[in-house]
Amino acid sequence: MSEVKILERASEFAQKYNLDLKALPLRDLGEKVAILGELFRKGYFPSILGWSEKDLPALQDPRVTYPWAKSILVFAQPYSLPPSEKFPLPSGVIAPFCALDWYGLLKDKLRKIKAELLVAFPQLKVKVFVEGKLLEKTWAELAGIGWRGKNSLLYSEKWGSRFLLGELLISAEVGEFKKEKESMCGDCRICLDACPIGAITKPYQVRPSLCLDYFTLHYEGVLPLKIRELMGERLFGCSTCQDVCPYNREWKEVKPQPESGPGLFIPIQEALLMNEEKFHKKFSGHTFKGKTLLLLKRNAIVVAGNLRDRSLFELVEPYAYDSPSLLRQHALWSLWRMDSRRASSIFQRVKSWEKIPRILREIEFLERDA
Repeated sequence: MSEVKILERASEFAQKYNLDLKALPLRDLGEKVAILGELFRKGYFPSILGWSEKDLPALQDPRVTYPWAKSILVFAQPYSLPPSEKFPLPSGVIAPFCALDWYGLLKDKLRKIKAELLVAFPQLKVKVFVEGKLLEKTWAELAGIGWRGKNSLLYSEKWGSRFLLGELLISAEVGEFKKEKESMCGDCRICLDACPIGAITKPYQVRPSLCLDYFTLHYEGVLPLKIRELMGERLFGCSTCQDVCPYNREWKEVKPQPESGPGLFIPIQEALLMNEEKFHKKFSGHTFKGKTLLLLKRNAIVVAGNLRDRSLFELVEPYAYDSPSLLRQHALWSLWRMDSRRASSIFQRVKSWEKIPRILREIEFLERDA
């Protein structure tokens, strides 16, 4: 089994599937992950993201979990905007990286590359990672894919930060370490200043537990009042720190595009009236795997309140009465944002039967703030 031939074939397959590829031998990333333990202890990585302090040894060295692995192949999948869409009003916005199922497309490509490698090299062992427990940006830096931006994302000269990463661990030693590329950010701090909530706590460090990406895509509880307001029109995801970056000024078209995905905009009326069948059809694929209709409706109710569009009042109102408590609480806030006078009479009716203390406390707060 020739290591040179393995890398040559992997490069051929990457080109076939329009992926950028870099390879390097695995090593212990001790000095690169020293800060992670502290971040875990500070609660910067909520457990719902699937990462915890117990994962540190495997993050530091993937061979802890996969002792047969010798190298990592790092693939970059650029993404682009969906076909031109007419902005329907009133609507919520989906971040470009999840408007189409680019993660699913990347995973399909890597599975095909794995299958083709195993046909060519039957003794090879291969493990596919897409959004897996790997420090993929660190490995991509070491492999020479790009440099780290102050928003902690990886950048390349060709694509800016508009690309996703996926990896194959393989049981052959291939590739080499590249000299890490210097950050091209210089004195620029546009992304830090533009972050709606200050989740970029300092250059090159993001606190996931503050990011609107986390709150809209992963957090399934009651959203703090400040977060609701800062969500603006965001239904799923946030790309502000990328949108303002000079290196992302121009979008480049990427083809083929994924066939599935919700698109950039969803009418709030459609989101509020959506049933389970329509939700799973519209949000199929890897990107929204595990996401629920409840999460979409919570976010849509919040966006309705931020839009302050009174035409949505009657669509949101039913959620204040007969719905899960999560939606009831956000609906009451949303109604108050749209029309505090009409909402006051609804508050009185709800207080006559509502038993959940947190909802009653929020009503009391809103009435004081009216």
